[in-house]
Amino acid sequence: MVSAICIGSGGSAGREGPIAQIGASSGSAIGQMLGVSPEKLRVLVACGAGAGIAATFNAPIAGIFFAMEVILAEFRTRSFIPAVVATVTATSFARRFLGDYPTLGPLNYSLRSYSELPLYLGLGILAGLVGILEIDVLYKFEDFFERIRILPPFLIPALGGLILGSIGLALPHVLGVGYGENLLPPLTNALIAAIKERLDLKLMILLVFAKILATSITLGAGGSGGVFAPSLFIGGMLGGAYGYIMNLLFPDITAGYGAYALAGMAALFSGVSRATLTSIIILFEMTRDYEIILPLLLSCVVSDAIVVFSGRNIYIQKLLRKGVKVKPERPPDILDMTLIKEIMKKGEDLIVIKKGMSVREVYELMEKRGYHGFPVLDEKGRLIGLVTHNEINDVMTSGLWDAKVESIMIRDPLTLYPDETLREALLRIGIRRGSHFPVVDRKDRRKLVGFVAKSDIISAYVEKTKEIEWFPA
Repeated sequence: MVSAICIGSGGSAGREGPIAQIGASSGSAIGQMLGVSPEKLRVLVACGAGAGIAATFNAPIAGIFFAMEVILAEFRTRSFIPAVVATVTATSFARRFLGDYPTLGPLNYSLRSYSELPLYLGLGILAGLVGILEIDVLYKFEDFFERIRILPPFLIPALGGLILGSIGLALPHVLGVGYGENLLPPLTNALIAAIKERLDLKLMILLVFAKILATSITLGAGGSGGVFAPSLFIGGMLGGAYGYIMNLLFPDITAGYGAYALAGMAALFSGVSRATLTSIIILFEMTRDYEIILPLLLSCVVSDAIVVFSGRNIYIQKLLRKGVKVKPERPPDILDMTLIKEIMKKGEDLIVIKKGMSVREVYELMEKRGYHGFPVLDEKGRLIGLVTHNEINDVMTSGLWDAKVESIMIRDPLTLYPDETLREALLRIGIRRGSHFPVVDRKDRRKLVGFVAKSDIISAYVEKTKEIEWFPA
């Protein structure tokens, strides 16, 4: 309701953000009701968000890629299959009630000459730089409105609305979603006008900066909406202006500036969101025009690369500013995610052998507890060695049952540290023979804090793998 009021009253924001959020919340609610694991819940959230994007733009393939590229940051079968089911279902319902038509209407643009490709590379560079500007301005305004929180809460959005309304009086094109033939009066359908080459150069340049300003004010003041649609609008104006200039400079090798407007839409969103594949696919589905796929690929990848070097991401930065820890784009391997201290025996489960115990006593303890190795401690509780079933078996064949454990123990066993990962531990274990390892304090190698067997590491790996598998083996 809040998003509908904000966008419907002219707020410069996209409807896809709230819809994706509703979809993600629905996926989360369903997952919690079913009691699924955190990893499966994460997939359901992504499916809901992707379904929202698919239904909004009538773009099922883009919805799938949005779920996997933006939300999950992974491409795996266990994620792909449920994402397909969700987006197909959402798109089918949307088409049933809203009709099946491309969001931007059928278009007919093509690459006029292969000599034109370097110009699209330039567009990608420009889109990346403007994308950085969009991100920075958005969060500058968020900080500004946060600093004036001393005002009564209801005055903050009112102030934002006043500033936005003043901009809208001069440039009504920047109000609302910004795309679609019938969303607002014809005067404000600037994106469609740019694509169909009905805007002049000065207006397109002006609208690039005006839309960045309007969107930043809307969202910074507390308005509810997304940045997807505004980014498409800004990119369309940027690409249109760039294409207009290139058309004047190189009329013999360039297509109309409408083609550049389309490429600019995808390129700018690719940069700000770091979702290159989603950007390419969604423009194809919004226009159903495959002819400009090469310009799209080139401009989107270059724009993304420019923003990568700046370290910005409009979605990730939002989470980081809220104190949310974000996983790397490629989730680390299980061996890198798990620490030795998570799997080691400690406390009451940690069984130790005292110096002076006989081989017979150690053997009986092994038989009773089912363990095949123990750390050996001295009178002060300090680690002095390790005894395993191998040493016990060797002594048993000689009949030396009453021998002291310190006479047969391994005096310099390989020790592990509680804060090292399973991968680090396995790399060190590979150098030395053995199957049981004392875990010691990193600052004091004789202070025992736990005990790990090689079988514990294998079991932990298997269990962690089961936790993240969508489909059972």
